[in-house]
Amino acid sequence: MSPPVTQPGRTPRLSERDDLAERLVLLIRESAAVEEARLDILLDASILAAEQVQDVRLNVLETPAEVTGWQLWSQAAVVFLLESNLVGKALNTLTRAIVGKAVRTNTLFLALPKSESGKELAFFAKYVYGGARGQVLRKGVPDLKLPGLS
Repeated sequence: MSPPVTQPGRTPRLSERDDLAERLVLLIRESAAVEEARLDILLDASILAAEQVQDVRLNVLETPAEVTGWQLWSQAAVVFLLESNLVGKALNTLTRAIVGKAVRTNTLFLALPKSESGKELAFFAKYVYGGARGQVLRKGVPDLKLPGLS
């Protein structure tokens, strides 16, 4: 059944309006049924996912955990190290050994005056000792008299 063709400016007859209203109501009911089916699918999927998660959780709870001796000893060692102050002391000593010399060297070279004697010391450290500024501090600077630092 094809829809009635109405001409512009002409009012549809009562039967045409009823037919249009019936088709619109039918379209709305079909749309509502499709939406309800989509919501049912979403609800069923959510329930199924929750049941599967619950099944996995129960399986994990029912299966006893196997604990080895190595795991017990490692857990005890970690707890001991975290509760004691040995780690802090070891890290403090290690950090001082690694970073201390670099900090002292950089502090010395940053604190040098921007005078000729400071430039001369930097030149001496760079070219005589191959750029290793820490060697200047360990070996000393021979034959170099710096005013105000002696």
